[in-house]
Amino acid sequence: MIQHQTIKVVAIQVLIIISVFISGDIFPVQQADGYTGYFEEDFSGTLYKDFTSTTAWGWENSSGMILLPRIFPEYGSSSLSSVSHSLAVKDQYVYLAEESTGLEIFNISEPTHPESVATYLGNASLDVVTVGDYLYLASYYFDTDITSYFSIFNVSDPVNPTLIGSLSRPFNSTFWIVMNSLFIINDWAYVIDANWNLTNLEVSYSITNINITDPSDPAVFSTYVLPSTFTGQSFEKEIFIKGNYLFFPEEFHGLLVFDILDPANITLSGNYTTGGYPTSVFIEQDIAYVVDSDQGLHVFNVTEPTNASFLTTIPTTFESLFYQAYTVWVENQYAFLHYKRVGFLGRLQVIDVSDPLNPILVASTQLGIHSEYAIFRDQTYIYLCGSALTILDAGYYESTAVAQSITTVYSLNTTLFSAVGVTLVSNVPPNTSIDFFLSSDAGVHWEQTSTSIGVFIHSFTFKGSELRWRAIFHTTNSSLSPSISFLSFNSDIRIRATALLSPFNGFMTFDNSPRLVWEDLSDATGYTIEIDRTPLFNSSSFQSMYLESSSYTVIFENFPPYFMEELTPGTWYWRVGAHDIDGYLGTFSYAYRLLIDSITHPEDFNLSEGSVGHSITWSPLTSDPESFQVFRDGIWIVGGEWTGESITVCIDNLPLGSYNYTCTAYASSGDNVSDIVTVTVTDTQNETPTIIDPPRDLIATAYELNVYLNWKPPSNDGGSSITGYRIYRGTSSGQYTLIFITSDTSYTDSLVSPDTTYYYVVTALNSVNESLPSAEVSVVPFLPTSTFTSSISLSSSQLSTSSSTTTQVKPGSFPQLSVVIVFLCTLIIYRRKQNRN
Repeated sequence: MIQHQTIKVVAIQVLIIISVFISGDIFPVQQADGYTGYFEEDFSGTLYKDFTSTTAWGWENSSGMILLPRIFPEYGSSSLSSVSHSLAVKDQYVYLAEESTGLEIFNISEPTHPESVATYLGNASLDVVTVGDYLYLASYYFDTDITSYFSIFNVSDPVNPTLIGSLSRPFNSTFWIVMNSLFIINDWAYVIDANWNLTNLEVSYSITNINITDPSDPAVFSTYVLPSTFTGQSFEKEIFIKGNYLFFPEEFHGLLVFDILDPANITLSGNYTTGGYPTSVFIEQDIAYVVDSDQGLHVFNVTEPTNASFLTTIPTTFESLFYQAYTVWVENQYAFLHYKRVGFLGRLQVIDVSDPLNPILVASTQLGIHSEYAIFRDQTYIYLCGSALTILDAGYYESTAVAQSITTVYSLNTTLFSAVGVTLVSNVPPNTSIDFFLSSDAGVHWEQTSTSIGVFIHSFTFKGSELRWRAIFHTTNSSLSPSISFLSFNSDIRIRATALLSPFNGFMTFDNSPRLVWEDLSDATGYTIEIDRTPLFNSSSFQSMYLESSSYTVIFENFPPYFMEELTPGTWYWRVGAHDIDGYLGTFSYAYRLLIDSITHPEDFNLSEGSVGHSITWSPLTSDPESFQVFRDGIWIVGGEWTGESITVCIDNLPLGSYNYTCTAYASSGDNVSDIVTVTVTDTQNETPTIIDPPRDLIATAYELNVYLNWKPPSNDGGSSITGYRIYRGTSSGQYTLIFITSDTSYTDSLVSPDTTYYYVVTALNSVNESLPSAEVSVVPFLPTSTFTSSISLSSSQLSTSSSTTTQVKPGSFPQLSVVIVFLCTLIIYRRKQNRN
């Protein structure tokens, strides 16, 4: 490795300074002894807001951030025959469930002029749903003349709805039975019946399940009556069904979850309180958004509906005594929350729910006085109904807006601001931007900063004693907005931070003693240079040096060195702080990252003459690769352009001898790094093979589906120590396949099948040769059984002429003892037969 012996620490006075900031590698400004002021703005209040100049949204709504205004222009509006509580949109038509009329249909092909095209006079209605060419209508209340409460229409001809099926109930003078919420799923209609007691005005609830397989003949399949504890005083609810579960916001008990897997046996399986009066629920991607009439929007994770987990609440941010959260619609990662105030202007809140754990309020806008009840949104429009049908644009961000502080954030009485440290937490999506400005003279001169994100220092051209800030937001994509969520300032009036100039942040050098260069401040009396392995400058590798201004000459052609020990390869961080005339250390610069020369050193090679399949690979690291060269014993063998990848050379078929391979990688800066790998080639072709005796006494024992092999080492190792054994197996005698290599004198073969004869031999290995195979053995594995049966079955004549026999036993049993027992039993039987004769 080529290395230099010094690190040169140099300061340069420059007339024009270009500060280079690289995202992700710049670290926070440190507080210094001269710290005099600190300001922080998290936008939770409006104390520092310039109301006259600020057009950005969010500051006054305590949203925790400021961003572009999101607006919802009104396209058109039309009065209704009576108040509508629900609407459905299909193609170019809107269907409204109305209190007095029943059903009214509007053509919205021209959204600026919605036109009423048909009215179906029937029951007063509360909820309407369209699925395909069918429309389902739920009644609102009943009297002696009107008893039909559920209707199905064919709307294939949108302006001529045809009633094809309905359900009715007998009139009840004690209760008004209000079918107030309707949800269609597959061949079922689920409705919430609110049983309104006309005596005490209490409302009890039941879930009715209607089979709509035949639209012309709907039939009640089952009715589940909620326990008497679930009673309220409101009958306007909005339910939601996801999978096999129905979600019902009950007035006093929160979000109720019902298992509807078996429509004939609906069961209550979950109950999650919201702390207020829930009225509506909408589920999107396993997240339930529950509207609470006076608390805002509650968010639950309902991946497991029977064990839902509460995530967060988005509270009401205006007069909750006057406005009631009423209904919610979720579309494309936005929740549209509708508030009503009967007889007054309504309100629409828009919440970014792309991160359900951290929902962000991005807009709040007033609605017309007629927008009291339902909301429906598609990709283009928002539809609202009440005493009128209103069509709004689906919403977009304005292209530009300004956020600005009041006259002064903080002031210095006797000293001018020369520089200020800024911490700016912002989010700038693609196609958006933020221009950030500072003024130290109360807005007389505005200076744009070099960045609008992260931590940075701004040095003022026009110095003053009153600090202000301004942010201008831009977008070219109406669905995206940049934002700022935190802003802070600190200042050191004694002396500002210097700018680091060279090497650039993230630069990699093969020089172990890099030359550090920074801006020389005219009022600095000296500099402290710090270098460490971590950007926190607190590790055991930390080094600090003080350089007086009189110890160097500020001339480009003359860089007096400052000597210190070399830096080892790897990642380092360095920063510089200036000292003022009183000797105080000012604010440190940003920390710059520096990578010192690094190259892998592969292991040296010992090869046999003529061997192939070998190569050497080096991995140098640099940010500015240029070229490389590889030499073998000083003779060039390969080289050329290098783009930073690994460098590999082949070392096959080398003659006998020892070789030094030297790889040198070059950077465009002129630095280089080298590494040497030694390759030794020896002659193994002419060595006289040694003869090894085969292993001895090979035994094969079967136990269920395992074969246990053990043997003894060979009597003669051929003059070289035994290094291992090869086990061969076959299903025919004399024909084997290698199955394992081991250094032990035993092996268990588990890859066998029952009732198959296996033949085994073993050979021995040393560093030069392999022995002949051992004597062959055979064995038959068997399936496990509950009792043990010996495979030995010998007659008395066989006992007298026994030979080599394969025995099948369990470990721990005694085959020789079995032979003795069989022999003794045979003798006893023979003698008894003789006595009887």
